[in-house]
Amino acid sequence: MKRKAATAFMWYVIISIFLLTGCSSKEESSNAQNHLLGNTNGNIQDGGLVLINNGWIYYTNRDENEHLYKKRPDGSEKKQLVKGHYSYHLNFINGWIYYTSGIPGEVYKVREDGAKDTKIINKKVEHLIVTEQNIFYILAYDNDWGKLYRTDLDGKRKTLLAKSIVGFAIDNGWLYYSNREDNGSLYKMDLNGENITKLNNEYSTGINVESDYVYYSDFNDEHKLYKIKNDGTNKTLISHKAFGLDNLHNGYIYYANRTDGGRIYRMKTDGSENELIIDKKNCVSLNVVDDFLIYRIPESTGGYFKANLDGSNTERWAESF
Repeated sequence: MKRKAATAFMWYVIISIFLLTGCSSKEESSNAQNHLLGNTNGNIQDGGLVLINNGWIYYTNRDENEHLYKKRPDGSEKKQLVKGHYSYHLNFINGWIYYTSGIPGEVYKVREDGAKDTKIINKKVEHLIVTEQNIFYILAYDNDWGKLYRTDLDGKRKTLLAKSIVGFAIDNGWLYYSNREDNGSLYKMDLNGENITKLNNEYSTGINVESDYVYYSDFNDEHKLYKIKNDGTNKTLISHKAFGLDNLHNGYIYYANRTDGGRIYRMKTDGSENELIIDKKNCVSLNVVDDFLIYRIPESTGGYFKANLDGSNTERWAESF
């Protein structure tokens, strides 16, 4: 009798461990899937006008009513994907391009070949970031302005994550944001809106993340650039100058220097090796795509330019990007 009871208990333990392990594996897999972003935080912060996937560059064509186009990196095989409305905050996930119809704008998704262009969120939003499981966005609509929501990939199953924020970035399963209910202080939460943690007491704007550090400009300290570890420790001043962080990529900060006519500079993330890399004025919309930069000069005919990450080989990417 005792032997039967012991055997039954042993099987109970084995089955329990198996079930718990299976659940844990599914949860870890789910979290891993939600780590992939449809575009980079830096590109989205600068309007999300460009992204690259599987040998195609998808972009907002400024010369064609800001409609969605795609073409090869060498400028060939140009094709229009969307007509009738603008396209910003481009994200590519699982064969779909997600975008907003303005800044702010309603949220659409369309197949990579231009089929099935569908409105999925019927409210004005801004700062759209898409993962393999969810859409994250800030509402920009009357009294709901600043509310952070998460939905599924069809724009359904909406969940309110925060009531009033300015901007956010997603990295490695965490969402970092500027909390307007606490004077713009930097916070983080997991992608379910839980485990909320305050990281600083500064009004943090232009949030971006790389490795273990969060980068931001302090609105109340002349927009100086800082970084802080993602656990809230080791706050470090990077630049004493007023700063707008345009993009962050592989250990370098890229920015259009407003005090030097909008020319493009880069420096290392510790503030060293600050250098002019593109000697053209009034550069905006600085996006990093693979191993090159794409940027705009609004006064220039043709709009977009392309350059290597060190600023070399700057060229107009065909007559119209």
